[in-house]
Amino acid sequence: MTGFKFVSSFLAFAALAAASSAQSYSAAAAFTDLAAVSGPWAYGYDAGSGFLTYDVVPMHRDFAGDIKGFEYDDVSGPYLAKNFGAISEGWYNGIVVAPGQILTHPGNANHQVRFTSPGAGLFTVSAAMQMADGGSNTFKLFLNGIQVPGSSLALAGLGSTASFSTNLNLNPGDQIDFVGYTGLVFQNAMFIDYNVQAVPEPASFVVLAPALLFLQRRRK
Repeated sequence: MTGFKFVSSFLAFAALAAASSAQSYSAAAAFTDLAAVSGPWAYGYDAGSGFLTYDVVPMHRDFAGDIKGFEYDDVSGPYLAKNFGAISEGWYNGIVVAPGQILTHPGNANHQVRFTSPGAGLFTVSAAMQMADGGSNTFKLFLNGIQVPGSSLALAGLGSTASFSTNLNLNPGDQIDFVGYTGLVFQNAMFIDYNVQAVPEPASFVVLAPALLFLQRRRK
């Protein structure tokens, strides 16, 4: 094997090692209608007394077809739902929910999804929202109860979108809150996509050292 091929192999190995160490967490993928807490994610609301997760039994709802989730009450309270099926499903007000897509309606409380960091490191935290109704919402991101600068985003009108992404240094147990606020009781449903991605650490010198040593010997 030539020096170039040897080094290339080690670089490829290093890249794979870094990639495998990167962890990705999706609020949509983790969401299940069987539990309000799934892995590092907790799904709930704030009706004025702080963050509460949806109670599984009294708040479980089969909304329409394969669209299932939780609702605070059956009139104007917050809900969170997901299409667990393989095809798009139609819902109220002409809303169509794609497979795997999650939808929230803050209603008379604040929509809130919490991520509790399982480890330490640098993480990319991202959020993308789209209004499914004709109302309005405001999104904010919090780290351990303190709002992340620049994370206040307004959405107004059917189809309006907003997105936010930032890198945060997290320690085990740190809490990230994705929060949706509204001034409307009705017509403020929005699609959400919340993700937390660990930023891979650069390949260590220990991994690359054999390749570098081999090259040095080849040049002598």
